[in-house]
Formats: sequence, C-alpha cells, structure tokens
Amino acid sequence: MALLACTVALTPGWAATPGAAAPTATPAKSATTAAPPAVQLERAVGEARQHLALDRPEAVAAALEPLLKSPNVGAAPAEALLRAQAWELLATGQERCGRFDAAHTAHRQAVAAFTTAVGAQDRRTLDARRLLALSLRDVQREDEAERHFRQVLADRLRAQPVDAAAAATDHRLLVEHFLQPRWRLAEAESVLQQAIAWRRQVPGFREEQLVAEWVTLAGLQLNQGRPSDAESVLLRLLERAQADPAAMPDSERLRAHVLLGRVQMRQGRYTLAEQALRQAVDQFERTRLGSRVADLHGAPLQLAEALAHQERLPEAEKLLRIELQRLSGQVRGEFHPRLWPVQRRLGLLLIDLERGSEAEALLRQVAAATTRLRSPRHPETALAEADLASALSDLQRYGDSERLLKRALQSLSQTVGPVSEPVSRLRVQLANMYLEWGRFGAAASTFRAELQAVQARLGPRHPEVATTQSQLAIALMRQGRLADAAVLLRQALVIREAQQPPVPAQVAETLGWLGQVYMDADDLARAEEILQRALALRRQLATHRHDAAVLTVQGHLAGVWSLSGKLDASEAMLREAIASAEALNPTDPFRIPNLLVGQAGNLRRKGDFAGARALVERALQVRQQALGTESGQTAIVETALARILTAMGQPQEARARLGHAIAVFDRSDDLRETPFMARARLRLAEALRAEGRPAEARKEAATALRLFERAYGPRHDDSNEARKLQPPGRGPCGPPVTSVRQAGGRRLATMRPFPRSPAAVRVPRPRRRQAR
Repeated sequence: MALLACTVALTPGWAATPGAAAPTATPAKSATTAAPPAVQLERAVGEARQHLALDRPEAVAAALEPLLKSPNVGAAPAEALLRAQAWELLATGQERCGRFDAAHTAHRQAVAAFTTAVGAQDRRTLDARRLLALSLRDVQREDEAERHFRQVLADRLRAQPVDAAAAATDHRLLVEHFLQPRWRLAEAESVLQQAIAWRRQVPGFREEQLVAEWVTLAGLQLNQGRPSDAESVLLRLLERAQADPAAMPDSERLRAHVLLGRVQMRQGRYTLAEQALRQAVDQFERTRLGSRVADLHGAPLQLAEALAHQERLPEAEKLLRIELQRLSGQVRGEFHPRLWPVQRRLGLLLIDLERGSEAEALLRQVAAATTRLRSPRHPETALAEADLASALSDLQRYGDSERLLKRALQSLSQTVGPVSEPVSRLRVQLANMYLEWGRFGAAASTFRAELQAVQARLGPRHPEVATTQSQLAIALMRQGRLADAAVLLRQALVIREAQQPPVPAQVAETLGWLGQVYMDADDLARAEEILQRALALRRQLATHRHDAAVLTVQGHLAGVWSLSGKLDASEAMLREAIASAEALNPTDPFRIPNLLVGQAGNLRRKGDFAGARALVERALQVRQQALGTESGQTAIVETALARILTAMGQPQEARARLGHAIAVFDRSDDLRETPFMARARLRLAEALRAEGRPAEARKEAATALRLFERAYGPRHDDSNEARKLQPPGRGPCGPPVTSVRQAGGRRLATMRPFPRSPAAVRVPRPRRRQAR
C-alpha cells in the first residue's frame, strides 16, 4: 500500500485533500502494483521460475530485483521463506548469464534468508549452503569452495535423522565438482561408493534411483582409463531406460549418451560415437531441456569431435558455429566463459583445416579471457594456453609454442598432479611439437617420460600404454633407431590385438607404423605383408569410397612397391590415392602434395624426369596457393623439385630454387637448425658438384652432415648420404658409417615415394581431446 500511496501522491493534478476526486485521465493501476507485498513477491517468483524454464535468464533479474531491494517486500515472518526462494532464483538467473559475482552475492542472501525463515539445520538451508559453496568455484575460490562444501556435508550427517537422499546427492556432487576435476580419482571412487550407500537408505528405495550415481561412476571409470567398464555401465543403464522410459530422467539420459560417445571416441570407434552423440542432440531438442543442462554435458561439442575424427571437418565446423551462435545469444560478451569450450574446439578445428592464423587469433583471445577471469594458474588457463600453442606450432613458431607448452605443463602438474591425464595430454602435445620441429631426441625423451607416467597410472598392458609406445616408436624411427622402434610397435600391437572390445582402427594404425619401420629397414617383404593387413582393415572400416585412412596406407604400400621395383603397381595405387585425396579436399596442402611427390619418384625411376618435374611443380603450386611462397612447408617441396632439376642437368635452376628454400628456413629461428635445412643444404651440395664446384659442394655437405647428425645420429641414412659428398677421412665424424638400410641394399640415391620422412613432410598432428 505504501507503493500505491507514493504513486497517488506523485500523480499530477491529484488533490491532496479529503474527498478530492481523481481526474478521469489517470490510468488504472496494475494489479501487481495494487497487490499486497506478499502477493507481488509470489507472482514475481512464479514469473522467475517460468523465465528459467523457458531459458530466459536475463528476465529473472528484471522480475525479482525491484522487489528484493524493497525493505517492505518479504519482511513479514510469513513471507521470509518466499523471499529466500526469490534470492535463490535470482542467483540461478545470474549464473546462467555468467554474472558469477552477482550470483555468489545472491546465494549468500538466500542462505541468510533461509536461516531466518526455517533455521540453520533445516534441509532447505543446507541445500542453499551447498549452492553457495558451489558458487565459490565460479569466483575462483576453489579451495574455500571445497572446505565449505565439506562443512555442509558434515552438518548434514550430524542432523538426526540424517536426510539420506540429500547426503547421497552431496557425496555425488563432491565427486563431480571437486575430486574428479582435480584427478583425485581414488578418493572420488570411495566417496561415490558412500553416495550409493546413502542412496540405498532412502525410504522406498528403488534401483533406478541410482541412475545419477551410476552415470557419475562411468565418467570416473573413463578418467581412470577404464573405458570398457564405463561402456558396460552406460549400456546397461540405457537399455533399462529404453524398456522403461520413466526409470531415467531426461537430464541423466542426455548425460549418459554424451558420456557413451566420449567412451567410444576414446576407443577409436568414431562411427558408434557419432550415433550415440546424435541421439543425445536429438534428445535435447525433443525434450527441450534447459540450455544450461546441454552446456554442462556438451552434446554438440562432442558430436563435432566425433565428426572431426572421421575427417568430416566442414561438418564439424558448421556444427560448432551453429552452437556458438546459439550460446552467444544467451550471454553478454564475445568471450564469455560459457563460450570457451566451443571456441577452443573451433580453434583446434581451424588448425586441422590449415587455417592457422585464424585459429591463433581466436585461441589467443580465449586464452587471454581465461587468464583474466580464471587466474593465470587455473587448470583451465593451462589448457587454453596449450590450445594456443597448437596454433603456434601449425604456424611453425615452434619456439613460442614450446615456451607456452612448458609453462602450461608446469602449472597443470602443480594443480592436478604430474601423472594425471590432462598433464599426459600436454606432455604428448609437447613431444609431437618436437617431432614437427625436427628435434627428435627431445621428442623421444618426452615420450619416454610419458610412457613411464602412463604405465604407473594404468598398468603395463593398458591400451593407453600401446598408444604411447607407438608415439615413442615414431620418434625413434625419425632418429633411425629402427630396431628399437620395431620392438615397441610389436609390443603395442600385442596390446591392441588383445584389447576388449577390439578396436580395429587402432590395430590398423599400429600395423601402418610397423610397416613403415620395416620399409625403412629395407625388410620390404615383411613391410608389404604388414601394410596389406593394415589396408584390408582400413577398407573394412571405411564408411565411404574415399577414406583418408585408406589412402594413407595406400601411399605407404605404394612406397614399398616402388622400392621393390613394382613400379606399375605403385603408380596404380598412387593414382587411386590421389583421386581419393582430391575428392576429400582438392586443395589439401599436405596429402595431395605428398602423394604427387611420391608419384614423381616412380616416374623418376623410369627415367621420365619431365613427368616427375610436372608432378612436383603441381605439388608446389598446391602448397603455394594454400600456405604461401614463404612457408616452410612450401620450401620443403621446393627442395624436392630442386633435386629433380639437378638430375635433369639444370643445376643453376636448382640452385635458385634451393637459395629461396634456404632463405625461408634461415629466416625462422625454429627451422634454421633442423633436418629441413639439412636436406636443402645437401641438395645444394649436389647441384654445386654437378656444376663442377667441388669445394663449395663439400662445404654445404659438411653443414648438412652436422645438422643430420644432431637430429638423427651418425648411423642414419641421411647422415651417410651427406658424408658421401665429403672426402675420405673428412667431416665431423670421420669415415662413413654403415647403416642398417645400406646393409639391406637400400637405394640411397632414390626419392622415397610417400612414406613421411622427416625432411619430406610434417609429422601428422594427432587430434587432441579437450579436458574440461
């Protein structure tokens, strides 16, 4: 009534004398304004709940804040509970809008209001304190948040009788929000078992009431490196839900489908993962769950990940941009925390699409926003910086990438532990960056440290151990340590073939690398046998005619046939692979040039130098159009072209090409001392010798030898090839050293058709799973 009186007193022309009549022009007062305070608040609370149900969090503050600021609304004891509920709804609305400081303040007001209304030990007050503790995480007070949350749990357990349902929920949330994100997995499993025990004590307990706990257990098993156990739990829950839809809430069904997709991606079963994730997306659209639920489980984000693993990059980008647009309409600011997961995955996808500059701009802004809002030492900041480092590696700024990755690795090790899975992912990323950089010794050392960590965390025969063994084998192969690499790959293959359920894609990948090792060791019969097995598996798994994994193995097998003298078979295989690569992406700056250079090697062996030159020039044009003339990747193909020009008797033109390539490498601190530069120096030495300038040729060969030996050691074929241009007894390491491949009769003067030698192409970048 005070509001009504205030309105009447301020109305123009109103007579402030008893009995004065109001002018007829005065508009009628609204029912809300005329209603008593309790009625106003009750209506506002109802409106706020409706706004949240319709995913309109911005409207919640407009409905509630004017009334909550009024000292007269909700002041009566009978209205205190309604006021507490209003504060809690306001906090929820502020959280959904990303205004975490305001949400935390509203949660504090809600706790105070519930305490006044119903007492400190009432369940509703304890529930409000639970939400207040969780809100501390959003304002970067995580240690304090866990202390407060544990205090709520302790107070809950001291109450008599204990509210078993609330105690079960508190234990589960302790796992999901504090223990699991910090990789305290053993403690998390123990606490989750307590949650299950409390849930069983709820009066009228039914087994389906454990759905949330079982889904959380599956997520915990996935983080523990037990994807098969997680899959078994999830499939059992989803089968039960299909038979009885009421047995599983929509939100938990969504969470289970997303988690099942993540499990199947971890196992390399990307088609099945896509099916599970599409079910999750369809379910969200059908049930109209709130967007906050969808954000927490990330169905569209994980579906984009599954598409990317299947080389369907344009589809994945379209999906991510649609999701980003949907979320952007719900928050304020271009780099709001709710947008970070999608923005980070989009940035990584842009790297896979060879749009490194665009990726760097996006990921740099996300990393800056994360640092500002989460603090420099927050785990999420470390992961955002690691994503930025991926973009820098793609742009061949390896020094900057290394510094950023080492900082992120140190920070993450301190916050979640040195043997945790997020730290492992960053360590693998650092090692792969060293492979791209040409620092194979550093890559091998980093992979060896990772192998020790993963064996300590998961045991010696876990599938993740096989993955790391394969990665270490690749680094050793780059160093020319073929026997060591073959041993590791055979060990990895034993683990892969014994894995349950079997994952043929991972078996095929291991076979592919093992075949390359045998090819490099000139064990061509065994290489052909292994690669034929890999190709058969890849063709069985292919879902369409042009498959990226199939054409990769085709390229390697064609290389074996070329070295075996089966040039016609090699040419036919490469023609098929080139056609597939062009169908997948006609401007692919890596696969297509690699295959073209490989086919050029076959023509060169047949003496068709003009045909070989035409193919390499076409490869160079593809690289130049996609990456520019000053890219290090373009300079690598230019080096290959120079070799053919020298063989055609055009050493002057070869020198001009090599001069440009060497200048490109020399301008980059990251490429100046790598095998890429060594390869260009070696080809320059060959051109100078063909021109009759032996002294200059020996000088260039000595530089190439020094760089090759630093990267590979003295027994590698590339080191021996450079040493052959030195006079007897000269050079950094004296006389030539017999290599494994020389002993096997390897044709050192030929250009290998496709296998990815470190001086020919970059190392394939594995797709990174994001940790949130």
